[in-house]
Amino acid sequence: MGLKELVYPLDTEYIIAKKRSLKKQLKNTPGLKKLKIALLSGSTIGLFADMLELFLLDRGFEPEFF
Repeated sequence: MGLKELVYPLDTEYIIAKKRSLKKQLKNTPGLKKLKIALLSGSTIGLFADMLELFLLDRGFEPEFF
């Protein structure tokens, strides 16, 4: 389990640029556990939620954000 792109040291520019393809690749992982997460913040939470979703998918969880 684990994409090499999500292992330290992180290339954050690459991860941000390729987040859709990385997400698609990770969503095909069998046996993902559903996880509901409430994020309480303003309009700047989008990038954080995208990155959090990638790391949770990489660890075997399929998050649903509210």
